[in-house]
Amino acid sequence: MADSWNWTHQENVWTIQSNEETVRLQSPNGVLTGLDFVSCSCLMSPKCFHILACCSCLPLEHSQASAEPASEEHSSADASPPTDRELDTRTVEVTDAMRASAILVRESLSALLRVGARNAGILLQSGLLRAGHASRASDLYSLSNTMLRIAEGVQRFRQQSDEADSLALKEDVASAFFACHSLLNQPTVPKWIVGQSRRVFESLDVRKLNGVLAEPILTRSGFAGVSVYLQDTNEGGLYTVNELRTGDTSLIRQAYRGGIDLGGITVEAKELCRSTFAVQELTVSEDRRLGKGKSTRWATTKREQTEPFSGGRFANSIDAQLEKLFSWSDTPNEQRPAGWDLVSITATVMGSNGATVVVAVEGSDQPWRLGVMIDSPELEYRHNLALIARCPRLQLRCLVRVRENVPYCADLLAIANISSVPAEPQVDPRLELPQDWQGICNTGLDRLERHFIRGIERWSEEIVLEGESDPVDTIAKYTTPIERRLVGMVLGGRDAIPILGSKSHRRDSNQLKKLFLPMGAHLLDLLATKAHEDAVRVAYESKSVSESQDESATAFLACDTYNRTTKRSLTISKWKVHFAS
Repeated sequence: MADSWNWTHQENVWTIQSNEETVRLQSPNGVLTGLDFVSCSCLMSPKCFHILACCSCLPLEHSQASAEPASEEHSSADASPPTDRELDTRTVEVTDAMRASAILVRESLSALLRVGARNAGILLQSGLLRAGHASRASDLYSLSNTMLRIAEGVQRFRQQSDEADSLALKEDVASAFFACHSLLNQPTVPKWIVGQSRRVFESLDVRKLNGVLAEPILTRSGFAGVSVYLQDTNEGGLYTVNELRTGDTSLIRQAYRGGIDLGGITVEAKELCRSTFAVQELTVSEDRRLGKGKSTRWATTKREQTEPFSGGRFANSIDAQLEKLFSWSDTPNEQRPAGWDLVSITATVMGSNGATVVVAVEGSDQPWRLGVMIDSPELEYRHNLALIARCPRLQLRCLVRVRENVPYCADLLAIANISSVPAEPQVDPRLELPQDWQGICNTGLDRLERHFIRGIERWSEEIVLEGESDPVDTIAKYTTPIERRLVGMVLGGRDAIPILGSKSHRRDSNQLKKLFLPMGAHLLDLLATKAHEDAVRVAYESKSVSESQDESATAFLACDTYNRTTKRSLTISKWKVHFAS
């Protein structure tokens, strides 16, 4: 639009006349480096449409002086994409504004722990949002998103929503406390704690990508859409193309059926996950998200007739895939690449077990339970799993997301039929998908019909898992005493924590000691002590409120860190004990 406006030049000043408004661009050396060199006569200046339109028409300066600093924060054509084990070790200096925001976040979260989410009124909720916006203003992007999720979680509990998740809310609160603790006690912090407003993209030397699957995305911070996984046909690396917007589950269908702009072409997500593309000049971010800029080149090519979910690392045995997955256990979630927790398995349906489908996995002498990623009535997960559960002996090729903290359990993302040998008789039950699905069903987005499966049964028996005790119950025995206290404090406040002399506290403390977890018992005592002191300190001690909040937050964070580490170690040992044998 700015090209149609009247541009006039006099010495070092460009004057642009846009109807009744006038834009001035002035610089002594002919290069605009900040808002001080631009102005507009409208009331919205300098954050107005007129300045944006005019500056968008200007060419970028490519001199050496301006290229050097830009190369540190933007894409670099010479840089190679990060490998699986290359982590972002860059650090960010903590500024005074970041510390001030961290103090505000800590105070608002401490207020939440004093009364609990169920009793959080409008003032406390507004304090959480205000702390989140202050974090965004001071460039603490990850902390800002976490605070928005916490505010949303508190609101769900206040509304008694079915989507309220106490464990997720507890994890978000602990994550925010950890970020505040790092920001207030260290001069520099890893970049993943701070986050980033826009991803940094680097050039990617890939020539062909093969669609793998599409999964729905619905976040508690307010984003919805679809993520499509693509695999490098040469080295087998996984990449994602995301179509996300602010909204609810209604946007998931739109993103799946609608087009995604990829360079000069537009492709539906439904087709993108089932096609093969020849690509050039791709860019990729640190979390392996592909850029969709117009400089990239995408062209549909003939898809190779191979078994679905069998390329790259998916061709390895289940032992090798799990070993690769667990190698990321000690890495923060923000530094893990896309698809790190995906595993391909060959499974035979046994039946249902509660809300999951029990399958026999090739290469494992223990049955697995397959659940749903997002339990929403507007998605197809629950319907498809209920249909599959009524097909005992059905053999499938499955792509699942392993639940790292639950042994032998995963979320079913996509299924495909196992190709049979021509001479082999086709025995029911058997999966026969529509031709345009190309042999792949995205279980959260594609709806299976009864006639897609031959030999389906009207009823199916509940599977009772035999053998050793449930590994989930075994792990819960070690972690439940502390986790129960943490969740209770988040939901009910400090009054939900029993005092040291209470019967329930002595019972849990003795249980941890009998399980040879003396540190767990000590931290349980510490949490009870600090919660009780926080209740009486205002009346009987002269310590400031900030100091009392810091002690309560430290006790809560210490207990959560111990609980999370213990649970992860026990779970991984359960996986590894089985697969090592």
